[in-house]
Amino acid sequence: MKKTLFLLSISSLVLFASCKKDSNPKPSVPVPSDTLGVGWEKINSTDTAGILDIFFINNTGFFLGTNVYKSSDGGEGWSAVTQTGFGTFSFINLAMGSEMNAIFITPNNRLAITHDGGASFTSKLLQDNFLTDVFFVNANVAYAAGDHIWKTIDGGDNWVALHDFGLSGGWNSLYFTSEQTGG
Repeated sequence: MKKTLFLLSISSLVLFASCKKDSNPKPSVPVPSDTLGVGWEKINSTDTAGILDIFFINNTGFFLGTNVYKSSDGGEGWSAVTQTGFGTFSFINLAMGSEMNAIFITPNNRLAITHDGGASFTSKLLQDNFLTDVFFVNANVAYAAGDHIWKTIDGGDNWVALHDFGLSGGWNSLYFTSEQTGG
């Protein structure tokens, strides 16, 4: 009985000693980390505007700067996309539904739509004052946000206004998990 009591007393002492609070805690200093993560490599852009938006599907991607640029090799190489018919439009947002279907938004509510991976574009003007974002749910269904919420089911050729926010500015960003769920 005495042996058991003695062991219990020693284990209680160890427990209390291991739980003692340090009276002078050292402040935690954050260690800078690489925000690009494993497998990413920094490539400098020669575009004077920098990168305003970027989107990839598989190895095909576009980025917006002063111009529109396309990569077909996962971002290793980039080439400027000729914007026939768009003159000096700048672009503020882009989204891709597939490697072929992409939509680009200009500040004046005009959409540049491609169904051939950027080889050619068509233009669509939406009656909106603050068009800011576009989001594809699949290869052909996309939503756009501004004073209205807009929907297309044909990759951007035709649009229907689903909701009018008035002149309140609407939404600045969209994200959908399905054709019926998003915000």
